[in-house]
Amino acid sequence: MFNKSLLIATFALGLATSLFAEVFDLSNPAQWYSHYAKAQISKAENGEITIKNGAAFEIKQIFSIDPAKEYTVSFDACTDAPKGGFVSTAYILKGKNNRRIATENVTCAPASLTEIAADANAGDTSIKVKDASKFTKGLTNYFLALDAKADFSDLPNSNLIAVKCAKPVQENGVYILTLAKPLKNALKAGTPVRQHYSGSAFYFNDGFRKPVSADWKTFTSSKSGISKQASSIKFPRGSEKFNLHIFFAIPQGATAKIRNLKVTVADK
Repeated sequence: MFNKSLLIATFALGLATSLFAEVFDLSNPAQWYSHYAKAQISKAENGEITIKNGAAFEIKQIFSIDPAKEYTVSFDACTDAPKGGFVSTAYILKGKNNRRIATENVTCAPASLTEIAADANAGDTSIKVKDASKFTKGLTNYFLALDAKADFSDLPNSNLIAVKCAKPVQENGVYILTLAKPLKNALKAGTPVRQHYSGSAFYFNDGFRKPVSADWKTFTSSKSGISKQASSIKFPRGSEKFNLHIFFAIPQGATAKIRNLKVTVADK
């Protein structure tokens, strides 16, 4: 006869496993790195951390990314800036061989894959591509990723050429793109390329520029899984590790406070 108690115990154990979460307390300023030489960071007995003369810092602790986990950053923050300000949570990503992944390495116009239309020489200040009609319009500064793949398997792609071209010129059935600086190396016709967006070294999602005021408020930001390219809620392709960068956009001379800073790693 089937044991009902055993069924209940097994279900409870499975539920507990699925809800497993590990919490990492990051409220130790000794584990932070400030980007401002004159920054003063101090922690009171009540756990409140005050940041003066440059309210931006990185957390030294590195987290390995498990695609089956969700990573949630949370903290309380406030500021004495009379008109308030903003606070942002950013993820600093590293991939294979501990190489840092910047947003331009993975953030792209997905349908923009095309080819170099004619050989280009080192020193050239423009190049020709077969089709730029699927490029995101209205951008003046962006990149071309070389040796791009239709399945995005080239991401993260660090083989980039900087473009400075508000509007490609169409001529004899091809598009001419003006470069931000002369080519360092020659390019062969037929080389596959893709439009990549200019960006930064940081990744945000729901943690970007949240209003902060004199009243304590809790802020959270989460990421989970690996996407084919950059994503607002997933880590981009090639991501293996991350640490955090938190910064306050407040007037010079104002003070920021933060407490209860932690990362929770949980099953999705």
